[in-house]
Amino acid sequence: MTAIQKQRPSPEINRQELLSDVAQFIRRYVVCSDDQLTILSLWVLSGYFPCTSVFPSLASLNIYSAEPQSGKTTCLKALSYVAYKGWYTCGASTAVLFTKLRWSADVLLLDDRHVTFSSSERQALVAFLNAGAAELGLYGFLHPEEDSGVVDGSCFVPKAFAGHGPLPPSLASRCIPINLKRRKPSEPVERLRFCPAAEAAEPIVNRLHQWAQQDREHLRPLAQHVPAGMLSGLTPHQQECAEPLVHIADLAGGPWPDKIRAALPRIFEADTQDSGNSTTLRQLLSDVRDFFSAKGNPEFIPTSDLLGHLHGLEERDWKQWKNSRAMTPHALARELHDLPVRSCLDWNNAVPGRGYRYQDFLEPWERYLSAARLPVANPSLPEPEDLALQSVRNPQSVREITNVYAAPNALTLWFWQGSKVED
Repeated sequence: MTAIQKQRPSPEINRQELLSDVAQFIRRYVVCSDDQLTILSLWVLSGYFPCTSVFPSLASLNIYSAEPQSGKTTCLKALSYVAYKGWYTCGASTAVLFTKLRWSADVLLLDDRHVTFSSSERQALVAFLNAGAAELGLYGFLHPEEDSGVVDGSCFVPKAFAGHGPLPPSLASRCIPINLKRRKPSEPVERLRFCPAAEAAEPIVNRLHQWAQQDREHLRPLAQHVPAGMLSGLTPHQQECAEPLVHIADLAGGPWPDKIRAALPRIFEADTQDSGNSTTLRQLLSDVRDFFSAKGNPEFIPTSDLLGHLHGLEERDWKQWKNSRAMTPHALARELHDLPVRSCLDWNNAVPGRGYRYQDFLEPWERYLSAARLPVANPSLPEPEDLALQSVRNPQSVREITNVYAAPNALTLWFWQGSKVED
């Protein structure tokens, strides 16, 4: 057999399977939303074209959390196993980053970023990293051996930043935000260990290299144009971050084009990086939980009663919420909106009023507050789908309907199988 006969062409890499395997590897170690997983998976693939001028811009990630121990470091480390020559480093000095990124095409995964950006050379480093967000974004360095005394360098590679506090605003505007939340006890993940993770990542990385060679020339002409059906309302920097991911998703096909187009607007509308807001939210959740517990954990508490309790806490700011005025129902709703917890109508009183349901707080309490202090939930009955509404507009009350649902008799079966709650 000749050498030519031995050189068999490599089988074509299935793009959708590859993306799914990358996503599965990340999910193995990181607790994140489906939208975030879509972004992270496509971001990994976008870095496998170093110095090939496939994309005119690249995506960077701003990985942050409102609470400590939310998986930022684990996320960076997991990405480092499957990213193209992922360089994971903690709190690297400005001099180290300048030197490394000028001469290397490694994907940067910078942890403890607050250490790096606290140096006196922060402005120069931010300018260097900002320039590396786009092709031919060059930064000038002094070089005595050059005739002009200056040499241009670039760090045109995907980057991921994680750590405490916000990124410098100009750099954050060139990143896709990944706001991680603390893992709930009911969300098990595997502990990230070097040998098992490296062993699991190796075949995926090999396929990623093969895919990059396979699809580089397919992506190059696509990347010179705005993707079809590109989202409106994005800033220029957001669009530059998003386009490489959308192009890869479109080439992969299957569910990925729809997933990335649905994920991006939700990701960009993520919570702000103000840790003070998070502290306030946790305090609010704690005070609400205490009030439910003091009342015996009823299934519903009117908004007026809840605000009356909050306003009576002298050590809190709820009585002097804004401009020395007490927190209003609308202000309370805004604070709880992103959890998401919504108020609803209760028809048990002569005059129906809005309030909050005990069940709606269980998930935020579990996620944000200490599990040791969680109130013991009242035995709850499965909820009919028709009751999961903002307002129940049936003449019967929420409790009456729930009681009907709980009765295991023929009337109940007929009611829920053959009849619907009428508006």
